[in-house]
Amino acid sequence: MVKTAAIPIVIPSLEPDIRLINLLCQLRKHTNEKIIVVNDGSGTEYNSIFKQTKENFNCVVLQHQHNFGKGRAIKTALEYVIHKIPNAIGIITIDSDGQHTVIDVNKCIEAFQKAPDKLVLGIRSFNTKVPLRSKLGNVLTSKITSTVSGVRVNAPMSINGTSFSKHSF
Repeated sequence: MVKTAAIPIVIPSLEPDIRLINLLCQLRKHTNEKIIVVNDGSGTEYNSIFKQTKENFNCVVLQHQHNFGKGRAIKTALEYVIHKIPNAIGIITIDSDGQHTVIDVNKCIEAFQKAPDKLVLGIRSFNTKVPLRSKLGNVLTSKITSTVSGVRVNAPMSINGTSFSKHSF
């Protein structure tokens, strides 16, 4: 039996709330991709949310004992994917606070399927009220990333898909 290519969805999470549950409800209605949630050191008062995540939404929940940050949480998920999901061609990363829509996730998956050897970045548009600090941080990070890479980048750390080979890490 030939396995089709997988594009797991990775959700780093620190101290999640009902928005994570709502996001998972929507994801499960619209995609069958494997979902990996990384508990990045949330206290025991969040155990029930992570238990729901695993039991009600069939997610893999990976655990950090302490908060190591979003980057390490993504790396933990990547290590899991490389070792446990051999047919994965990359990942989609989204935040647990519901800022990324399922429609955007599906657009990313579609773009990824069309060009699995490419980096797919979703671009946030600031049509809604965004705190000035967030907006300035995104603009600054975009400018730095564009300057360093030589490629125009808008709103990095938004929803994205990353392809990788087994030897990338």
